[in-house]
This record gives sequence, structure tokens and C-alpha cells, in this order.
Amino acid sequence: MPEEFGKYLWIETLTTIPAESEEALVIHRGECGIAEESSVIVDVTTKAQTDNGDQTVDLGEQTWDKAILNGYVPEGATVTIRGYRADASVTVAEACTESNMAYEWTSEKLQGGMVENLEIDSAKFTPEKMTSDTKLYFVETTRDALGRTVSTGECGDPDEILHVEGGDGVIAWTGGDASPALWVGGAALLGLFGAAAVYMIRRRATA
Repeated sequence: MPEEFGKYLWIETLTTIPAESEEALVIHRGECGIAEESSVIVDVTTKAQTDNGDQTVDLGEQTWDKAILNGYVPEGATVTIRGYRADASVTVAEACTESNMAYEWTSEKLQGGMVENLEIDSAKFTPEKMTSDTKLYFVETTRDALGRTVSTGECGDPDEILHVEGGDGVIAWTGGDASPALWVGGAALLGLFGAAAVYMIRRRATA
């Protein structure tokens, strides 16, 4: 399995099983360079951001997520950032659910190639005011032009959790019946699907 950053192209060959003293006959050989037969190695690190530079979002303050890419970026790849917001008492397993999604942003399509410390900032948004303290969990997903997942973050990553201070506002939800107002932005909010029989490798480190 490759370990170095880069793009790897795969070619399949189907041959006969030769008898002794005979050469194998090629029945089929794939083409080099087709998207479905390529894979990349890229490292993505992420860090939640706030106007004040710490991990607390004060009332009325803006927040966003930053992704830093190293390695080979697939041609036409996109980075999607989702933000899940839940009461501070809610567990991580219960927090990152569709009902708690409060933010979604997708980047423009990226130019492919080797990159070093390519920084991508999502759009800024101001969390809706809640009466009690909540937490905001950012999760990054990078996909190639075919919709295959190249990289995905984990809900509960310490670098991706922000504390949102409560105040006068709507009653906070607990991850059950009520849902947050969803902020949606970005160039293309697409339903991307696909599962080709090649692999993408993601190496994740702490920002």
C-alpha cells in the first residue's frame, strides 16, 4: 500500500492461466488515468475558529472552520464543513445527528495537484442565541469529483469543539424534539454519491 503523498494510477489486467511452457494471453487490460482507477494520499487537519481566537463563542460572535491540506488534492474535489449544535450536557454520540445540524458549507471545486499547507476557511456564521450554554461540533468531509470520500473528520475532535455561551434567546434544545436553525452556505450543496473499488488514504494529525 502506498504511503507517500501523491496520486496513484491503477491498471487491471485479465489473463489466461497458461499451461506449462506457454505464455499467458491478455484478455483485457484497463486504461491508465481513468478517475475510477486512481487514488490519492492527502493529509487534512482542521481547527475551529472564532473572532476572539479561543474556543468560546461569545454572544453575537462569528465562527468558522479551517481545513489545512497537505499531499495530493484530487481534481475537482470539494471540502464540506458541517456544524452540529447541542446542549452542553449531550454526549458526543448524540450531538452529531441530522436533527442537530446547525451549519453546512461547501467549497468551490479545488484545482488538483500536490499542495503544501493549503488553507481553506469556511464561511463565517453567527450561532443563534440560546438561553443556555451549548457546544458546536465541526466535522469536515473532503470528496473527489466522483463523490468518493477522501477525508472525513470525527465528531468530538477536541480541536473542532466550541463552547457557545447562552443568554437571552430561544430555549436550547437537548438533541431530541427541537432542531436548530440551519445555516447553509457554499458554492455547491450537492448530494454526492459513489463507491468505486479503489481506496483513498487520509492521514490526520492535530493542527
